[in-house]
Amino acid sequence: MWCPAYSKKYWSGGILSSQRSETTNKSVSQRLNKTQGLCDFYHVFLDVVSEWRSKEGGRDYNTLRGNRHLAFANIGILVHARSLYTIQAYYVLFEEEFIRGTAYDHVDNGLRFPEYSYLLWRPGKDIIKHEVVFNKETHAVCCTCMHFSETGLLCSHSLRVYHLHCVRNIPQEYIMKRWTKAAMCSHGIEEPTLRTNVVATSVWRSQTIRKFVKLITSCQNSLNARAEVECYFNLLKEKVESVSGVIDFSEPIKEVEIVDLEIKNPPKARPKVQQGKG
Repeated sequence: MWCPAYSKKYWSGGILSSQRSETTNKSVSQRLNKTQGLCDFYHVFLDVVSEWRSKEGGRDYNTLRGNRHLAFANIGILVHARSLYTIQAYYVLFEEEFIRGTAYDHVDNGLRFPEYSYLLWRPGKDIIKHEVVFNKETHAVCCTCMHFSETGLLCSHSLRVYHLHCVRNIPQEYIMKRWTKAAMCSHGIEEPTLRTNVVATSVWRSQTIRKFVKLITSCQNSLNARAEVECYFNLLKEKVESVSGVIDFSEPIKEVEIVDLEIKNPPKARPKVQQGKG
């Protein structure tokens, strides 16, 4: 309970370190029992992953086609946020923060133009008053709750101040691609940091490796199919090298595990022990 107090300035998406493994364990353990073997676990795990991908596809469709109403009509920053974020991120994370901010009282805490300082709290509920510093010219905002640095989304205090100053659009520096509709794409939103490029690249690499592994395993028992793969691989290699330069296939492949399927004899054979009778 005390750890988050020291990790506010580090991005975590609001997720505790053990939540991901606990979710996986729960999803798998509900379909297995102690008497089942490793092969059963493998098939069950594939079913779980397939189910997760199906749900993800449904959420992607709802994000593109969904048309739910806003909590408040004619609020520019909500309209802008709904056009940027996925449905889950908008309704569960962003809009809830905006609604929570409507209950805050505020007092001026000083003015050094163009910066305004405010203290915000919920009367009768909050013990600590958080300070928000707002720049009138650049729309930069900083809150002592450090919610943005931890989750990548604006906090209720900052949204309350934005609403007071009639800010209708979220500044670009406060839009983290991880929560947007373009999170798995390389287009749609300007990428402010290198981290967004890394996420898109890793997703593309995983999907492409999965496709090629499926293609190779499906034709490994046919000599004609192998010959076709070799032929088109050389053509593809030439096209890629014409764009990105010469590829050295003797270098080790990073971040990809190569499994050697050849079964070899153990280095030393263990002597057989004859057990005595009796």
